Amino acid sequence: METARDRFFNTPELLDLVATILEPIDISRLCRTSHRIHQSCTPSLYRDLFISSCYGREQKIFASTPCLLALGRNVRHVRKLILGPTELHYYYNCLLAFEDIRALDQFSSTAIPPSLPQWLPPEDYRTCRVVPVPPITNLQYLELTDQAAVDCSYQLPHFLDDRELMAELSWLISLNPRLEYLESCLDAKMDLLGCRLLGKAVAGLSRLTMLDLMIVCDPDLQFQAGAEIFFNCCPLISKFALTAVQSFNSEELSEWDLDGVPEDAEWRVECRKQEPLTNLVEMHLWEVTNSTSTDELLTVFARCPNLRQLNIQNLPDRYDHAVLGEYIGRECPKIRSLSCGWRGMPPRKTGGPLLFRIMESLPRQTVEDISFYGFHDSFIELSFTPVILRHSTTLTKIDIDWTGLLVKISVSAIFGECVNLKELQIRRTEWPGRLEGLYTTLTDILERQWVTTQLSNLTLFVSVCDLPIVFQEQREVVISQMREAHFERLKELNSRIMALPEGGPVEVELVVVAVEGEDQQLIFIALDETPLNP
Repeated sequence: METARDRFFNTPELLDLVATILEPIDISRLCRTSHRIHQSCTPSLYRDLFISSCYGREQKIFASTPCLLALGRNVRHVRKLILGPTELHYYYNCLLAFEDIRALDQFSSTAIPPSLPQWLPPEDYRTCRVVPVPPITNLQYLELTDQAAVDCSYQLPHFLDDRELMAELSWLISLNPRLEYLESCLDAKMDLLGCRLLGKAVAGLSRLTMLDLMIVCDPDLQFQAGAEIFFNCCPLISKFALTAVQSFNSEELSEWDLDGVPEDAEWRVECRKQEPLTNLVEMHLWEVTNSTSTDELLTVFARCPNLRQLNIQNLPDRYDHAVLGEYIGRECPKIRSLSCGWRGMPPRKTGGPLLFRIMESLPRQTVEDISFYGFHDSFIELSFTPVILRHSTTLTKIDIDWTGLLVKISVSAIFGECVNLKELQIRRTEWPGRLEGLYTTLTDILERQWVTTQLSNLTLFVSVCDLPIVFQEQREVVISQMREAHFERLKELNSRIMALPEGGPVEVELVVVAVEGEDQQLIFIALDETPLNP
């Protein structure tokens, strides 16, 4: 008769459920109680591995030879792996050591392994600094962090060499064709060969659904480097996020020896795939600066018919934003979330026309979320209100982070038409001696009745320069009929704000905008008090 103990160990689903509840340290302790428990629970112990240094601490799984040997016996169970650059470099050398040992078995004992590092003695690999570990080939989740360990026992020479790191990452990716999630924050420079190597590795991932990479390359190679990865993605991908960072100039790039690449060689994406990415719903377009043309950018969006969330940052005005925005709106009609602008210092004037042109080209009442970072004259012109009215019933979030001069805009259409709006963020930037940001007037914000009954997160600042502020008067204040009417309008604004539903933070700042070049002043009004009550 089967006992309860035997039934428990004969039910893999029950073992997996218990393993998901327990912490790794508890599973490790449980494995030491009996051989059968060890045999049953070990796969759960090695399924998810976090081997990334935090705050400079070394990882025990790499600092101990027995732990490395145990990892080598259970590499087939690993499905999720998180590595740091130091750990990636050490693991790469462990793979080299394993390949060298396997090469020794195939050839005579006097054969010289082709990839044996100089610091690795060949006599007895068990006492070596690098322990041979078989490759992990069944990964579904791979993440590379930028946290490098310092002065740890497994730190190897030249572990921060950028070209080696990118080659090691590409090799690890190519060993795991079943990858579904790939993320890398490695701050490693890439040249032409490195981009091609990474692109070929991504081309071999037939199950990839989520890709989030950061690449560091020369500004002239930004579009080509991103295209090498984007046009090699499989049709199953649903999220594509690529960040291209400018980190070094062409002089530093010229110091790298590009073996086998002629100086006048043209860039061509070798493994380019033509089928549309029908599952791609979220894309963060990488920075392209001046490395391509508008027509080449159009080829990217031609593969994204079902895109729902689009983030375009740092797109210079040298590109035709009107043509690009109209094309995106026509080819990607399912976009619901838009984010445009410029991040970084110094701030640049870009992104506004593209955001508005995409919203104008999309079908009416489809956009739900818009974000803008930077500054542009489009917000001063009349184009802001029409695009809001075009999507007034579907907009639920408006987020504007303005980095330009103090500029007046109209928000009456937002409060009077956006019935489903839940979040309105129009932020300001405060510098010593001046303010930057978008503001509205008291007359404009009270012009129409508010229909934003669901608005629970509000950040806005309003100009109250209709009359001088009471406490700034040098003489005795006379409460005139005009001033009383002004106070009534302020009370009306306060009552509307207080009537908003509770949930998120609500901040309304009243700003005194200078006239004829005087200094600007800012006054914060608490919501539980009547604004500027005499």
